[in-house]
Amino acid sequence: MIGRALIASLLVVDLASAQAAPRQAMVVAEVAPRTPTVDAAIAALVRGAAGGKTTVVTAGDGSLADSAFIVGCEPTADTCRDAVARQLGLDALWIVAADGATVTVAVRPVGGPTSTRRVPMPQPTAPAGIAALEAAGRSWAGGAAPVDAGAGGSTSSRPRVDPGTDRLAPRSPDAPVADPPEPPQFEPAPATAAAVARPIPVGAIGLGVGGGVLLLGGAVMWGLAASTQGDIDAAPAQSAADLQHLAALEDTGRTYAGLGNAMVIGGSLAVVAAGAWIYWTRHHGAETRLAPVVGGGAAGLTLEGTW
Repeated sequence: MIGRALIASLLVVDLASAQAAPRQAMVVAEVAPRTPTVDAAIAALVRGAAGGKTTVVTAGDGSLADSAFIVGCEPTADTCRDAVARQLGLDALWIVAADGATVTVAVRPVGGPTSTRRVPMPQPTAPAGIAALEAAGRSWAGGAAPVDAGAGGSTSSRPRVDPGTDRLAPRSPDAPVADPPEPPQFEPAPATAAAVARPIPVGAIGLGVGGGVLLLGGAVMWGLAASTQGDIDAAPAQSAADLQHLAALEDTGRTYAGLGNAMVIGGSLAVVAAGAWIYWTRHHGAETRLAPVVGGGAAGLTLEGTW
């Protein structure tokens, strides 16, 4: 009984630890190259999110467009952003873009709705824009709200210190207490009619590469056939041995030409088939799933999919 109770306690502790584990998010630029405004916005978001209780936020070096290109999907599609986040082992992406004097931050949790925040930022060092982005990062990461520092109107999370005694200064009972700031208001991202893009199938890439190799081989065979034809035209035909040699050259030329024709036709078909496969997957959402099934004293696999 004691052993079972200990195991149950450990399971409860593990479950509690798993539930309390912070989520992982990354701040990335929407496109590359990054502008100074985008760099400043990313730094402000990460700085504001530092110490968050619910989310650990890091700054990404690349861009969403670069990662989407590697994955093989359209970066404006939510499913593509989820695929990039899963590839990086993240729970959410914070995507930063700058359009003129406005910075737009799109927060995309994996599998959840996308929320956007637009902040006026005419310059990379605009104090109001930096403060708004820090507040947004703090709110999204579950960080503590800053407290009022006094009559100056600035905010700080540190207690006030009396410069004369180098001790904590007592707060006056008549000093106003700042209300906690309201969380940033989000607006849903506009719905897009873009088709859901999916990664390019590995089989289609292999088929296309194989088709290209066949086309190259066919061109080589045609070149050898043309060279053999030149030997035939220059070969003497005066004796029986010359005629036998000429017949052998003709057989070799026909072999090269036949191989070239077959390889070019096969390579062309393979390239066309690979292109059709990629187009169908990207625009028609072909998907397959392999799931285990256990029951009735037996086990097996089920293959489900849409084509």
